[in-house]
Amino acid sequence: MHMDIGKRLRELRLAKGISVGDLAACTGMPQDHVAAVEEGTEKPTLDALEAWAGGLGVEMYQLFLVGKRSLLPQHRDSIGTLTVREKKLIQLFRSLSRADQRDLLFLAKKMVGLDPQEEVS
Repeated sequence: MHMDIGKRLRELRLAKGISVGDLAACTGMPQDHVAAVEEGTEKPTLDALEAWAGGLGVEMYQLFLVGKRSLLPQHRDSIGTLTVREKKLIQLFRSLSRADQRDLLFLAKKMVGLDPQEEVS
């Protein structure tokens, strides 16, 4: 399954009733970068994703929910919070170097049957 992070970002932003300009302003990210990621012409950094998740009031993992687990407006409050174990995993991931993060994501994609060479956009 291909993940379109820009489409997901737009879906969450619209579900929350937030404009591109408002999201840019509350996160300190350039408005044109938010729009370009949503349009699929630019790829976001982890820092940008973290900032946007905060600006949208969601956990970062919710930017990656697709299919049945998608965060639609009627379901946005039923996702729940992260477990202690999930929070620890995120902390460990953040403590890794960028190269180690890329390697770990490569292995995770391979384990779940995704093309490990395909960029998550």
